[in-house]
Amino acid sequence: MRKREAKNKKTILKPAVTMAVTAGLMLSPVMQTMAFAQTASADGDQLTTQTDIQKVTEQAVKDAKATMDLAKGKLDEANEQLDTAKAAMNAAQSAQADAQTAYDQATADAEAGEADVQAASDAKAAADQKLTEAKAAYDVAAAKRADAAKAAEQAAAAYEAAKAGRAGAFEKIETTKQVWTDAKAAVHTAKKAVEKAQQGVDEAEAKVADLEQQVSDAQAAEDAARSQLDALQSELDQANAELADAQKTLDEKQAELDAAQADMEAKKADWYGKVHAYLDAFGKWGDAAIQKLTQAKDTAQSKAADAQTALDQANVKLEAAKQAVANEQTRLDAANATVPQAEQNIQDAKAALAAAQDEYDLIKSIADSLPQYRQNLDNAQQKLEQEQTAYTAAANAYYQAQVAGTATEEELTSLMDAVNAARDTFQQAQDIYNDIKVAVDEREAQAATLGDKQAAVDVAQKAVDAAQASYDDIVNNYIPTCEAQLKTAKDDQAAAQQAVAAATDAKAAADKAAKDASDALDDALNHAGDLEQLNQAQLEANKVFADASSKYQGLKPGVEDAAGVRDQAKATADEKQAAYDQGADEFDAAHDKTAQLQGQLSDAQTALVEAQKSLEDAVAVIDVKKGERAAAKAAYEKALGDYEDAVTAEQKALDAKEAADADLAAAQLAYDEAETAYQKAAVAAATAAAGKDEAEQKLAELKAAADKANGTLIEATAAVKLAQGDVDTASAAVDEAQAYYTAAAQDYKNLSDAYEASKTENGNGTIAGGNTETGTEDGNANGAGGAGTDQAAGANGKQAQGEQAQAAAASDQKALPQTGDSTALEVSVISGMGAAAIAAAGIARRRGLHAAL
Repeated sequence: MRKREAKNKKTILKPAVTMAVTAGLMLSPVMQTMAFAQTASADGDQLTTQTDIQKVTEQAVKDAKATMDLAKGKLDEANEQLDTAKAAMNAAQSAQADAQTAYDQATADAEAGEADVQAASDAKAAADQKLTEAKAAYDVAAAKRADAAKAAEQAAAAYEAAKAGRAGAFEKIETTKQVWTDAKAAVHTAKKAVEKAQQGVDEAEAKVADLEQQVSDAQAAEDAARSQLDALQSELDQANAELADAQKTLDEKQAELDAAQADMEAKKADWYGKVHAYLDAFGKWGDAAIQKLTQAKDTAQSKAADAQTALDQANVKLEAAKQAVANEQTRLDAANATVPQAEQNIQDAKAALAAAQDEYDLIKSIADSLPQYRQNLDNAQQKLEQEQTAYTAAANAYYQAQVAGTATEEELTSLMDAVNAARDTFQQAQDIYNDIKVAVDEREAQAATLGDKQAAVDVAQKAVDAAQASYDDIVNNYIPTCEAQLKTAKDDQAAAQQAVAAATDAKAAADKAAKDASDALDDALNHAGDLEQLNQAQLEANKVFADASSKYQGLKPGVEDAAGVRDQAKATADEKQAAYDQGADEFDAAHDKTAQLQGQLSDAQTALVEAQKSLEDAVAVIDVKKGERAAAKAAYEKALGDYEDAVTAEQKALDAKEAADADLAAAQLAYDEAETAYQKAAVAAATAAAGKDEAEQKLAELKAAADKANGTLIEATAAVKLAQGDVDTASAAVDEAQAYYTAAAQDYKNLSDAYEASKTENGNGTIAGGNTETGTEDGNANGAGGAGTDQAAGANGKQAQGEQAQAAAASDQKALPQTGDSTALEVSVISGMGAAAIAAAGIARRRGLHAAL
């Protein structure tokens, strides 16, 4: 709460109050006259104007009474206004206290908000730094993992190559072993071949010697048969000469007949050819042939269409089979591709389980610490209540001192310092309580999630089990099933490809048959005119043949006669020929036997040479086979050594592969850890950034609230100042009205006393019914002093009373508020009037001394 300086202020009446008092005093003309008469009255006039003074004083008493009543009403009204102003002042001060409290709280909240923003900024900077470090570590781990993966891939390739090399080396062992075995068998076979070749050479030499003897014997028999054949040749020549003459005659006749026959045969052949050409053409181009060709064409085209349909169906099946292979391959690839993800899912699920277990352990520890936090909160609440009571007491003390208005500025300042100190202590207790309350609320909220965290652990465990089961199902069931289905699809594709090839061949054959049938039909349709020409040609050839046949029949008898002579000569020649032929046969037989034996001898000699060559070749083959056997043995022994080297290389490659796989697993683990750390750092950075933004937003809201509270406090302070001014003004108005009322009451008393004194001095002067004098009052009895007092004494007595009245008026004037306006002066002048002043005013008025006034 802001300090308000206590100042000594002069009370200043509001213009409305001043005007009301002034107007009240101006109501009576008599009072005004008396005011003017105060300086114009003369002591010597009092005795001559007693009756007028008495009348004027009576009216003045009445006017004073009315003025006193009016002042009393103004005093009551001023008191009511003061009460209203004090009530407004109390409300304004209460609002100011509330506004001060709200402003102090808002300022403290803004300061705490700034601290939160700074803390959030620091947290964000730290989170960003950790994110940068985590990203660098992640990049390094990723690079190492990539290098390890490449090394593992190279090691796996090297291992596969070594394994293939080992398998190849083993296969080469079997191959070279078989070659060596075959080479040994070949050597043995070659030895057998040499032995057999030697036997063949021996047999060939014996046969050559035998055939040489047989050739010598046959040559002698051939020479004897040649001499006999020469004799038979002479006889045969004679018979043949005779036969030749007969044959010449026959030949001449036969030549004519043959010419006729040849002409006939030619004509016949021509006729037959044209007949056959016609028949062939009719068979190819006739109606029956065309009908048959049409049917053949339709059948061929139908078969071609069926073949096309079969080919299309085969292609469809082939495409379906290819698609099935692609689908099964895709499914297998997808299944294999799911293995790393399934493995990753297991790792992720295990990581999630570990994270869930960590969160459960954290919440469990928080739940276990709650009782201590609640006890701390109870202690802080008790402390807060004590400080609040002290703060309220200090504020009340300050308020009471401020309302009372009796405290000095130093006392108010001291009280305000006490209020501020108590407020600070209270605020500290409030902050401590709030901090502990926030901590308790946060831990209670976190502890309330303990069941959820346990459920999360259970869910994470189930996720691990599910991920493992999914991995096992993929590796043990799904991938083998996909591989089996892929093999079946490939087998179906191969069968479909064979079916397409067969259907393609059938289609080509059917297309060719359809084309041939169509070409044959078109050819037949295009030769309809040729068929008629061929028919006419065969009819003409038939007539020519008939003429040639008649000529031939006329020449046949002469030929038959010449044939009889020739036949006789031929019979003789035949006999000679038979004898010659027999001799020739015998000679030929002898010659053939000689030639045969010579051929056999030549063959035997050739066989002997070949046998000798075979023996040489066989001997050479033995050397070759022995060399091949030695080479095969060396190759086999080398293959054994290569296999041992390949086994060693495979083991080294396997060791390198396992080491590379281990390095890859370690790199993958480091990568996973770096990735998890990076992701957590990214989440933390994002959370810190969001926290910073939230803190800044909250700070802006808190500053806006503080500014608003400050504005409210300023307005409340201004309202208090205005209310204080209203209270001061109303209090001054009360004081002024009280003074006015006191003065009016005193004036009324003075006038009443003066009036009573004047009635006593006049003896029988009475006031009856308004301004009419009707005798004496109180039986004209004034006591002992009144009977023996002259007018001078009476006048002196009145003057003394007037001085007393003036003294009383001066005393009353000191009681009036010290203001600068004319109202208070008027009140003091009027209140100072005595009976003498009133009488003097009446005398002055009667004497017309207004000009002097």
